[in-house]
Amino acid sequence: KSAFYVSEPGIDNLAPGKTFYVVIEAKPGYIINGAKLNGGEPQKIESKTDYNADGYPKVSYVKFTMPESGNATISFEAGKGFAVDSSAEDKVSFSSSGKSTYLEGDIVKFRVNPGALYKVMDVKVVKTDDESTEVALSYDKSKSKPYSFTMPAYDVRIKVTKEKVETKTISLDFSEIDDKTISYLAVKFQKLDIDVKYNKDNTTSSIECPLDETITATISSIDASKEVFIEATYEDN
Repeated sequence: KSAFYVSEPGIDNLAPGKTFYVVIEAKPGYIINGAKLNGGEPQKIESKTDYNADGYPKVSYVKFTMPESGNATISFEAGKGFAVDSSAEDKVSFSSSGKSTYLEGDIVKFRVNPGALYKVMDVKVVKTDDESTEVALSYDKSKSKPYSFTMPAYDVRIKVTKEKVETKTISLDFSEIDDKTISYLAVKFQKLDIDVKYNKDNTTSSIECPLDETITATISSIDASKEVFIEATYEDN
């Protein structure tokens, strides 16, 4: 499907020299990968940053300038899209936010961040319906998306092998807090990106922490004249 509109409101014709945009919608399972004006050089396809649930761009468009002849024939090329799948718990993020479908030959860049409780041991890209078929994967730790591969002509899955790091349990006891004095108390575990907040109806909590975790506490007191203390004790030496 395609439609067009001009860049200036109120103009109902496409005079020579005017800029116009062709909005393109590929049929399901396909991605637009080229558009030509009067058989010329392929023009870059632009896409909005939001995507459908299946990973295909909601809106793709290409910009042209009407030639002096006043005639424009637009032709399109579309390629079949192939999916990249991964486990939600591995927290794989791609260079194109929200995108999970690519054309054959596209360079797919991603990173893996399963969280502070896990260490990534191995990453592989395999054919979805035949995991014995592995796709060549590159790694450059200097990049924000260090992993990259060339999209093959089939669906693939990113497989992550991870190992849990050594942890200790931290127990939080808020039972001695005077709720008439303390209006707010939260313990923030920075690497885990978790806040444990004081709740007078639930005075205990616990969390697993890596051994090198940094812990900060933020306290807000109704009565600034009263001192508030946080006590940390080690159990089992």
